[in-house]
Amino acid sequence: MRKLLGLALAFMLTVSAYSAEITSTKDGGNWSNPASWNGGKVPTKDDDVTITSKIIADRIFESKTITIKENADLILDTRQDDGKCVVQRLINYGTLKVTKHSSLYAPDINNIGIIENEGTIDT
Repeated sequence: MRKLLGLALAFMLTVSAYSAEITSTKDGGNWSNPASWNGGKVPTKDDDVTITSKIIADRIFESKTITIKENADLILDTRQDDGKCVVQRLINYGTLKVTKHSSLYAPDINNIGIIENEGTIDT
């Protein structure tokens, strides 16, 4: 029984080490800056991200889920024609802006807010 509990605990710790819920700070900032995120960790492709302020995606990123809260902004300004920001699920209550020379791939978009698109959005 102890062995089984030990294995279960090890599995849970391994899974949680690879996935996290990351929330922007009240001041926001650039996606690539750890100071823009509570806990000082830049989100990875395995993370669920909540945007509560203004975040500027200054580089290409991948994320599992992004939720943009009301009165919050996510501005994709990667200035890269050769890559896309990828998010598996996007929930927008605020504002999503995709600037020229920026691209977003999001197969599952739930939009209740505003989307401004000068770049490319693929679903």
